[in-house]
Amino acid sequence: MNIPQRQSRIRIWVVTILFFCSLNTYLDRASVASAVEAIRHDLHLSDEVMGPVLGIFALGYALFQVRAG
Repeated sequence: MNIPQRQSRIRIWVVTILFFCSLNTYLDRASVASAVEAIRHDLHLSDEVMGPVLGIFALGYALFQVRAG
């Protein structure tokens, strides 16, 4: 009888961890989008260069999301 209760607790922990991982990736995307002007100013990048920088970020994000599902 104790085994199903233990499995239920493990599921709750897994769902909780996955929730916080998803929250972290959402905040990461939102932070990059709101920090574009500061990044551009600090690194002295033009709009033409900033496009590929954001594209590379999105590409890396997409590649790892495919694996994560």
